[in-house]
Amino acid sequence: VAQEITTIKEAIVHKEPYAQQLLTFDTEIAGKETTEKTLILLEQEMTVLNKEETTADVARKNAEEILKRIPLLQNCTLCLQDVMHEHKEKISDAQTIVLNDAMTELLVLQQKKQRLETRMEEQKKFLHSIVLAEKKKAVLQTMLQEIFIKEKVLQEKQTLLQTLEEQKKQCEEGKKALNTFPLE
Repeated sequence: VAQEITTIKEAIVHKEPYAQQLLTFDTEIAGKETTEKTLILLEQEMTVLNKEETTADVARKNAEEILKRIPLLQNCTLCLQDVMHEHKEKISDAQTIVLNDAMTELLVLQQKKQRLETRMEEQKKFLHSIVLAEKKKAVLQTMLQEIFIKEKVLQEKQTLLQTLEEQKKQCEEGKKALNTFPLE
């Protein structure tokens, strides 16, 4: 019993450090909900940027297509009249402006998306670390629960040991008393 008590006491020594680690994990886990909400907002922002990028890309493709067809155009497709060179230049200039605007917007959107992807990766890493902290916390709570059980067993063993020591003392006193009487 005494050896069991020593073994249990050695295990209980870890109780305080485990409790401190548990508080640390609680602090890490506290930001989970905020991180999840931030990640959702970033994903929504990415969806908006993707839609804007698609719109700008469609505008770019349309402008490029028109710029390709303008030099080849001889007659108006609606009224079949000859298309004047000046009119072709006006349309080409207008479409060049549209193309340049679309290309600029695509470049800006790509930069925004890169920054957003970086922020999203940071949030995902942070969320991953929180999930790991939750797992570690669960293991730690199990270990602490085992220590509480060992503490209870320790109290029972100490009570048993004390009872046994008292019985031993009584037996020794009884033995001494018997030894003092002469045997006939």
